[in-house]
Amino acid sequence: MAEGESSNTRASYRTAMRYWAAWFGARYGRQMDLPVSVPVVVQFIVDHAERSTKAGLVHQLPPEIDAALVEPASRARRARRR
Repeated sequence: MAEGESSNTRASYRTAMRYWAAWFGARYGRQMDLPVSVPVVVQFIVDHAERSTKAGLVHQLPPEIDAALVEPASRARRARRR
């Protein structure tokens, strides 16, 4: 199976799982266990689904969780540019 996947695909999966785990930890205050329950998957979708309003696109992700998820990624991008 590993021979059938490119290194970019594996890297993408790792990045996605790190994000899911970080979101789960920020949302629920504990480490994520697999498999995740259906309500957790629904909460992830609700948090991230954007909808149009008069003020523009909005989502349900609480601002403190959004900030916690954005800052590590921002720091990682800055470190790579150096």
